[in-house]
Amino acid sequence: MEELLSRGGALPAVWLTAVQSMSGQAGSIDVSLRAVAPSDVPVIGRRVPSAAGSDADTVVVPETGAALVLPDGRGALLLRPQTGLGAITAPRTMLLEFGGELAVALAYAERQKSAA
Repeated sequence: MEELLSRGGALPAVWLTAVQSMSGQAGSIDVSLRAVAPSDVPVIGRRVPSAAGSDADTVVVPETGAALVLPDGRGALLLRPQTGLGAITAPRTMLLEFGGELAVALAYAERQKSAA
C-alpha cells in the first residue's frame, strides 16, 4: 500500500486493489479520506469479531455511508456504496486491516516529507 500511495496512487485506486480480491461487494464502495469522521453517518466499531468470515465479522455500510476512524489520529475513511446500489455488506476485519495499513502508510509519508 505504501508503494502504491508513494507512486501517486489515488486512495480509490489503492482501495480497489486492496479489497477486490477479498470481497466483491467492497469493490462497489467509494472511499474518501476525511480529517474527522462525519457526524451524520454511523461509525464502524473496532470490536474484535468472533472469527474472520463469521456473521459477526460483517458490517453493513448503509446507502448514506459509514465512517472508519483511522488509528493514531490519522483521520477517518468515509465509505459509501456507489450511487444506486443501496446498502452493501463488507467484512469488518478487512475494513479494519485496510484502515490500519492506510494509517501506517500515511505515517510513513509524513516521515518522508519531514525528512526531505
